Amino acid sequence: MINRYIGSFIISLVISVVAVGAAAVYLRSDISYTGLEVARLRGDSIAHIVQTVRRWNAMHGGVYVVTTDTTPPNPYLDVPDRDIIDSYNRALTKVNPAYMTRQISEILAGSQIEAGLTSLRPLNPVNMPDDWERKILNRFEEGDGDTAVELQGDVYRYLAPLKVKPECLGCHQKYGYELGDVRGGLSIQFPVNQIESLLGGIISRSQYLFYFAFCTLFVTIFISLSLFNYFSLRLASSRKQEEKLLHQASHDGLTGVFNRRGIESLAAVEFINSVEKATPFSVMMIDVDHFKRVNDLYGHSVGDQVLICVAREMKDLLREFDQLGRYGGEEFIVLLPGVGATKAGKIAERIRETIREVQIDVESAVSESSLKVTISIGVAERGRGNFEQLDELVDSADQAMYAAKHRGRDRVVVAE
Repeated sequence: MINRYIGSFIISLVISVVAVGAAAVYLRSDISYTGLEVARLRGDSIAHIVQTVRRWNAMHGGVYVVTTDTTPPNPYLDVPDRDIIDSYNRALTKVNPAYMTRQISEILAGSQIEAGLTSLRPLNPVNMPDDWERKILNRFEEGDGDTAVELQGDVYRYLAPLKVKPECLGCHQKYGYELGDVRGGLSIQFPVNQIESLLGGIISRSQYLFYFAFCTLFVTIFISLSLFNYFSLRLASSRKQEEKLLHQASHDGLTGVFNRRGIESLAAVEFINSVEKATPFSVMMIDVDHFKRVNDLYGHSVGDQVLICVAREMKDLLREFDQLGRYGGEEFIVLLPGVGATKAGKIAERIRETIREVQIDVESAVSESSLKVTISIGVAERGRGNFEQLDELVDSADQAMYAAKHRGRDRVVVAE
C-alpha cells in the first residue's frame, strides 16, 4: 500500500511538472510574441510622430533656421535658395525633412530612443543601412510588409518604410523616384527593458499563477490516484474474496479437487456438449478400498492424508481438460470428454496401478509409518449405453465400480 502511495506521489509530481512546464514554455513564447507586438506599436507611435513632423516640413517646402556650427548648410540639398540672408542680416539655411530627421537623431543619440534614416541609395553616406536594415529594405521594395520589428540582444529594432508622397516629388523626382516608391526607411530602436517593464506585471502574476496551478494540479492528481489505488485495492480484495468464496463453493476443502456440486455442474455441461456434437464422453467412479478400516486403525486424520494423496496422484495422471471431483466420502469421479470406453478403461488401469504402488507416509497416534491402498474403478461411456440423461451415465459407472468391488476390489470394470 505504501509503495502505491509513493508511486502516486511520483506520477503526480511528473505529470504536474510536465503540464505546468509546458504551459510555462507556451506562455513564455506568447509573452515574447506579445513583447514584439508591443514593440511594434511603440515603434508605430514614434514613427507616426516623426513622419508627421517630416510631412509638415515637406508641405512647407522646408524651413529656414539660423546657420550655426551645429546646423551648417546641408551639402546634400541641391536647391538654389538653400542659403539666404534675412532682414536682420542673419545667415539662414534651409532644413528639408531628411536634414531635420538627421538633426533629431543626433539629439536622440544616447537616449532611451534612437531614430534615424536609412536607404539602399542614400545621398548622405551616414544613412547607409546595416545588414538587418538592408534585408528589411529589400523586403519593403518587394512589397513584403508594412513595418518590421525584431529583438536583437537587449534592444528592439523597428523599421518603417518611407514612401514618396506628392510633397516629396520636388526633391526626389530628379533622382528617379516616382510617387509611392520606397525611398528608404525610418529606423528606430529602444531598449528591451522598456517593454519588459510594461509586461513585468503579467510575468510576475503568471509566476504566481504557475505556482498555484502546479500545487493545485499536483494535489488533485495525487488525491485522484490515491483514491483510485484505494478503491482498486478494495475492488481487487472484494474480487479475490468473491473468487475465494466461489472456489470454496465448488471445491472440496480437504483434497482441493471439485466437490460434488462443482463436478456435477461440469458433468452436465460436458454431457450436453457430447450429445450436441456427437462426441464420446466417459465417466469414472472411483472408490478407495477398505477405507473404513484405515480410519478405524489409524484414525480419521490418516484417512484424510490417504484421500489427499490419492486425489493428488490421480490429478497428475489426467489431461489438462479432464476433471476430477470428490463425489462423497472416499468416492471420486473423473470426467473424460472426447474419450471412448476402451481408452477410458486404459486410463483407469494406469490410475489403479499407480495408486497401488504409492507409499503413503502417515503420522498417527498409533505409529509413524507408511501404508498402501488400492482403488476400485467403474467406467461408463455415454455413447455405448445410449444414455439420454447424465444420471443414467453416472449410475452406470457407479454400478461398474460396485461390480469391481464384488469381484475382489483393486480392479477396473467397464460398463457394457
